Amino acid sequence: NDDRIGSVYKGGRGVSVGGFWKRVAFAVRFGDRNLLLRSVPATGKVLYVRNVGDRAAKLAPFLRFGADPYPVVLRNRVVWVLDGYTVSSNYPYAQSFDASAVLDPRSGLIGHQFNYVRAAVRVVIDAYDGGVAMYRTAPTGTDPLIDAWARVYPGLIRPAADLARDRPGLGDHLRYPEDLLRLQASALGRYHVTKGADFVDLANDWTPSIAAPNTSTAANPSADLSTASVTTPAPASGTRVDDRAQVDPDAGSLVAAPLYLRHRYPGELRPSFVLQQTLELRRTTGQRRLLRAIVIADVSVTGEGRLRILRVPAAEEALGPARAFDRMRANPRVSTIETQLGQVGSKVNFGDVQVLPTDAGIVYQRPLFLRPESSDLEELKYVLVLAGNRVTIEPTVVEAFRAAFAGTGGTATPTKTTTPAGGTVKELLAAAATSLTDADAALAAGDLGAYQQHVEDARRQIDAARKASG
Repeated sequence: NDDRIGSVYKGGRGVSVGGFWKRVAFAVRFGDRNLLLRSVPATGKVLYVRNVGDRAAKLAPFLRFGADPYPVVLRNRVVWVLDGYTVSSNYPYAQSFDASAVLDPRSGLIGHQFNYVRAAVRVVIDAYDGGVAMYRTAPTGTDPLIDAWARVYPGLIRPAADLARDRPGLGDHLRYPEDLLRLQASALGRYHVTKGADFVDLANDWTPSIAAPNTSTAANPSADLSTASVTTPAPASGTRVDDRAQVDPDAGSLVAAPLYLRHRYPGELRPSFVLQQTLELRRTTGQRRLLRAIVIADVSVTGEGRLRILRVPAAEEALGPARAFDRMRANPRVSTIETQLGQVGSKVNFGDVQVLPTDAGIVYQRPLFLRPESSDLEELKYVLVLAGNRVTIEPTVVEAFRAAFAGTGGTATPTKTTTPAGGTVKELLAAAATSLTDADAALAAGDLGAYQQHVEDARRQIDAARKASG
């Protein structure tokens, strides 16, 4: 509370410092004798339990909290948003779930077996004064557990509709809960089938994708990738759970984490901010891991979560993230650049493999970072792109994609997903007009690949409008 350095606390929350004996108690509690040696006004306040997860848990110990709270800048204030889960192991006729193999180790769901889970509460914490507000994510009556707790602690958990009133604009920044998608995608791998014969056949199981290594190694794969399989580390002791609906069947493999992306998916009119998880076929001896589905999760305008699934047709042989990265590194130019960068004492690191469904097919992108030996800072050096059988590596995203699609007519990869175009007739025709305008601009710039892509987009949108109009 020193005016000279501009650090006067003007928030309304906190515990009053009070008189001498209260300051003594605080000094002992925090091991800080400045509370006794310096002049502290009785009106001063102490803010503690500063970790947002700990702060939420103090108020609602009956909830489990997600691994990744995220900050939002809102009207010149910073607020933290945290997902709170209700869980139970006593839900009738439901399968028990131990999700330690697929969850972030920091998740509050780790170490708990359950057969019921919901992201029932959205916690909003003011970063300045520590104020905590908890809101339902769905209307009353949709989650019996949170309904019961709300009656036990009246006023603690507010209706979902109050969020827009209390924090205008926050709804535009809400994310789909990452822990929830990890669980849903893992369970979906077992229960995506609709026929009994398919259900009992292990060959139909999907599992979360294997993660690609994120650091450079001395050996670069150059074997025939049409028959190669992913080599995975041995399982850690105590981590295997023998239930194929719950964990990756390769037991101990590093599972690729879901990624937040801003992307325009096939059939959509505009980009959206989503959380995406890829699923692959279960791997058996001598069988490759093939990409079979992409699960897309986002938050609707009403604040409720929604899921979509892009299925890769069974006839297609789409690669998962780890296999796609193997193919990138098998490219001679990529291998040469990686080796040269590693020879100067710097460390080569890779970002996440982004699997991007497009109207032209599935494209894979991965950034390459260089960290000098004497620094902890990484610099983006290259971007790798795999489109069909073409691998490109360039200094920027734009250059890498331009090189990947140059001279291909915008159809560098044959792998398709099965999601049709959607929207009203008016929206589809407006999108077609935009695509044709973009095509003209690409043609003027001499980018024939982009020109063909925009023309194909317009054709699909006009066809969809014709069908929608009857």
